[in-house]
Formats: sequence, C-alpha cells, structure tokens
Amino acid sequence: MRRYKPNEFAILTSTGCLGLGVFPELPWHKKEKEHILKQVGIEVEYGEQIDYGENKGTFTTLGDFEHAELIKDYIEGKGSMAKIAEVHGVSSGTVHNHIKKRSKELEKNGECTFYRRVN
Repeated sequence: MRRYKPNEFAILTSTGCLGLGVFPELPWHKKEKEHILKQVGIEVEYGEQIDYGENKGTFTTLGDFEHAELIKDYIEGKGSMAKIAEVHGVSSGTVHNHIKKRSKELEKNGECTFYRRVN
C-alpha cells in the first residue's frame, strides 16, 4: 500500500473485507497542480469575517449588517435613538452603545470596522 499510485486505492468494509481498485482518470477531473479557480473564473477575496450576531438565549447580539443599518438611520436623521430602536426592534440603549462603538472605532482606526466588513 505504501507504493500505491495516486489513482490506486484500497477499501475496507465494516465486516473486514478488503477491496483493491484503480480509479480511472476522468477527462473532467482536476489534475495535480492545476489552478482550477483561475480556469472557472473564481477570484478569492481575503478579509475579516463578517459578524452575523449571536443568540445568547435571553437576547441576541447585533451583527455587522444590523450595526450598519442602525448607524445609517442615525446619521440620516431618521429619528431619535428611541425611534430608531423601535424601528429595528432593539432598545434605545443598544442604539446608543452602537453609536459609541462607532465613535471609538473612528477615533482609534479612522474608520468603522463594522462598516468595512460589510462594505
């Protein structure tokens, strides 16, 4: 088995039977060192993982998209913190905390990382 070629295999069943086989090369199968992502036109982007919020049982945290919507509504002057909280189904304290988080992010990094993650 140590000298098997990449297209050769062994299979062991749950009852202990052993099978040996050869996997024929298929014309559509990816070949070694082939850049399949380039061939099919997929470009991989690397960035920070988006936070979608988390269900903590008694409450649910807001993710990056919800944060961005709260801030957008606040900046566009769509009402007080209480009104924005009512529209989004959160407390006015949550809106206030997210506005504070954004301010700290801007002060520290020059941009809001929540916004950056969701473009």
